[in-house]
Amino acid sequence: MKTEDPMWREPYHITYSSRESLTRLLEQAGFEILRYSVSGHYNGSMEMLCRKKGC
Repeated sequence: MKTEDPMWREPYHITYSSRESLTRLLEQAGFEILRYSVSGHYNGSMEMLCRKKGC
């Protein structure tokens, strides 16, 4: 089953994060989240559009 999901064929996918932990990390780094969605391409993955605060 894994070989059918494109996420498992991504060679640089090295970590998993929850929405909460990734949001906290981005905010601590000075980013604001403009949009959040669940990926339609990578099964169950998050997609976030972020911008550095003040830019």
